[in-house]
Amino acid sequence: MKINWCEGPQFPLLVKGGALGHIDGWIIHTAGVTYPWRETELSFGIRLGDEEWTPLPNLPPGRAYTAGTSGDGSFYVVAGRRRGRPLDDAYRLSLCGSGFRWDRLPRLTFP
Repeated sequence: MKINWCEGPQFPLLVKGGALGHIDGWIIHTAGVTYPWRETELSFGIRLGDEEWTPLPNLPPGRAYTAGTSGDGSFYVVAGRRRGRPLDDAYRLSLCGSGFRWDRLPRLTFP
């Protein structure tokens, strides 16, 4: 199998330590540490074949070094760090009609 790589659209900000997943043809990125270095709540998505990233609803609250996974048509963000402290929360991003919505999930047993 031959794989060809090409450069895609530039991401809208410098960020590290965020979460990446997918929902129904969208690639989703949320959270992380932005420059000047602080945890961010910003979320972006891009549909396959589009030329630029689209701002999505912010993840409440911002965080860095979080975990993300996709399943059942949703994108899940679990725990992470905010202001140097571990978090014990989780959120689900869903595509509802023509927009996206974050829902808070039950707290984790441990941060």
